[in-house]
Amino acid sequence: MKKIKYFLEAKDLFEIANESFKNFFGFDMQHALGHGIGLDIHEYPIISPKSKNIFRNNMIFTIEPGVYTKTGGFRIENDILIKSGKPKILTNAHIIEK
Repeated sequence: MKKIKYFLEAKDLFEIANESFKNFFGFDMQHALGHGIGLDIHEYPIISPKSKNIFRNNMIFTIEPGVYTKTGGFRIENDILIKSGKPKILTNAHIIEK
């Protein structure tokens, strides 16, 4: 989350996150990292390796990495607002171990 900032390209954020993901899980993310939130559930910016979108002030978007294996998987979604050029985390989703 610390890497998110005003005018960062969405594809660059995907690459930063995918590198951490790959180091932890041993494989690449299997789909986009997130998307914008607005009038529609899924809108720009799409956070993917081919994205041409750029983060701007007052954008709200998700960061929702997913892990999928043969036996199951999970996704954790947090919503982010770019305010004054910096990310403000609007939600606090995390894994709860039982």
